[in-house]
Amino acid sequence: MAPGYIGAVVNGRVNADVQQAEHFLVLFGQQRAEVAAQLAHHRAELMMYEHVGDLAGAHCKRRVIGDLEKDAFDIERIVGALWKKVASADEPPSY
Repeated sequence: MAPGYIGAVVNGRVNADVQQAEHFLVLFGQQRAEVAAQLAHHRAELMMYEHVGDLAGAHCKRRVIGDLEKDAFDIERIVGALWKKVASADEPPSY
């Protein structure tokens, strides 16, 4: 994300809160990408465990995937709340 993406300027100066929000949006975007990559990896492993009939391995992978899905949901919730505080658009950008 380019600096000033949200573009809130107050009296000729960029609002520090907006700069901080932009910083956190970038960090959460990176975190979102990491969780998505982990989910893809574990889902592929789950398919392998299911294919070979390893029920215990599949069960463990489902638990890991469930935890990662909760993390992804939390990231989306935080990004949405942060976006509402600093931007006029309804939807946050996807990073």
